[in-house]
Amino acid sequence: MISLAGRGWLVKHVDWVRQRAYVEPSDAKGRSRWLGGGQGMHFDLCQAMQTVLTDESAPSWLSTRGQAKLDELRASLDWVRKGSTTAVHDAEKHLWWTFAGRRLNAVLAANLGADRSAEDCDDYAVCLTRRANAQGLHDRAAELARRAPSDFQLRYAEEALEAQKFMDCVPPRLRRRVLERRQLAKPEIEWAGDAPIVDVHIAS
Repeated sequence: MISLAGRGWLVKHVDWVRQRAYVEPSDAKGRSRWLGGGQGMHFDLCQAMQTVLTDESAPSWLSTRGQAKLDELRASLDWVRKGSTTAVHDAEKHLWWTFAGRRLNAVLAANLGADRSAEDCDDYAVCLTRRANAQGLHDRAAELARRAPSDFQLRYAEEALEAQKFMDCVPPRLRRRVLERRQLAKPEIEWAGDAPIVDVHIAS
């Protein structure tokens, strides 16, 4: 018995050669024996967070502790500007703060090139090499906005896809299509190509 889509299923046969499982619905309670992976934050949510950081006001319902934390975040990220992204350089690291969400940042990290990308990211920023600068990032992002989906490197998405349940059952020819549908949001990529980028150097 397995649990899938909120109900139990009785496994009747597994064709290991063709990587297919044959099941039928069951009223018995199935069990899930795999661990799921967390999803990154969405583009719109991260953009909203940037807006909150750049807005001088605060909601009237915010508690005293919440207001203090918001003030602390705004002070520590005082280089954040509404409507702009920022390449922040200090003695230890170089980050392109996009506030664009994990999906777009993963695409950027994989496609900016070894001369600009340190090939790591999170929901808010892309890790850069020491040589990366705002103009070079803007030029590369503009080039990405013109690319066809088949021309993108999606290696970070591929790693995430491997961790998803049942991916061994998906034919290899379909995996690329799954990745493109999940990772390549054309409006977000075009946004990155148009977004202003400011260089900020923080003295140690």
